[in-house]
Amino acid sequence: MSNSILQPAARVDLTPSGSRDVISAERLLSLLRGVAGALRPDLVEKWNRVFSEEQPIEKYFGAERVFRSNDLLTTLKKDAGHDPFLLLVKRALFMQEVLTLAPEEAPRFHMAEVLKAMDLEHPELQPFFFKNPLGFFTFYLFLAKDIPDRIRMHIWPQGKRLMQDEQLQIHNHRTQFRSWIVSGSLVDENFEVNVVESKTANSLYKIVYQAFEDSVMQNMNVPVVYKKTGERQVGAGQNYFLAEKIYHHTEVALASYTATVFHAQPSASYPEPFVVGPCEGEQFHFDRFQGVGPEIAASVLGELRQKLASL
Repeated sequence: MSNSILQPAARVDLTPSGSRDVISAERLLSLLRGVAGALRPDLVEKWNRVFSEEQPIEKYFGAERVFRSNDLLTTLKKDAGHDPFLLLVKRALFMQEVLTLAPEEAPRFHMAEVLKAMDLEHPELQPFFFKNPLGFFTFYLFLAKDIPDRIRMHIWPQGKRLMQDEQLQIHNHRTQFRSWIVSGSLVDENFEVNVVESKTANSLYKIVYQAFEDSVMQNMNVPVVYKKTGERQVGAGQNYFLAEKIYHHTEVALASYTATVFHAQPSASYPEPFVVGPCEGEQFHFDRFQGVGPEIAASVLGELRQKLASL
């Protein structure tokens, strides 16, 4: 038997259509690379070989160059079984749904239903886990080289936070983003941050990545003052939007469990992001992988599955 991941039982025959749901084979391959790019590094390498050497779209779907994406997704929701390539295609089509949403448009599928259908614990499709300095676990759902959007999960487990420092929580982003609360709730606090001439208790920090696993908050010695300008509580089934460069902090009670889908959208300029921190500090190191082994990843995924099953 072949060592390939691909073992197509039969080709899927879907006639192309002129509707807005049409997706080209080239676009589908880009999406597949994006969802595969979010997996564990060993699986990324494995899938990249498949895409480069085995022509998986042709093996499963024949020579057609365009497909009805909605019909294909409907078919795969029923018939993908445990075939890893068909499950990967299903993930790719769900990510297409998120990527093509207008700013205020509601998705056709509830995000909890999307995650339930993504088979995150499949051994050939497991995500790449790490922790964020702001205190939550995270893993990508979509990470492509030729598509600028980034989609990932943020998970705050009940009773567990792994934040870098409580003084390094107010920050901004390089891009605008939209976040869907899948389970639990959060409070999004917004701030106005202003640079001043005289020394204050706070300074701006920039993020330096020595390698992906090691991030450093570097004090720029730029004194700032800040004030809270507003807050909003967002619960399961809701979503919120934040523009680039807006300073904010996400508050999740330690006794609560919250899971979100975070979509970082393309930016025209990609401004440098900053963090507000103590003026006396020089730099803060954070190892994104320390304490996040396979057991932790399996536990976080298992708890996510249980939370989704209860929705």
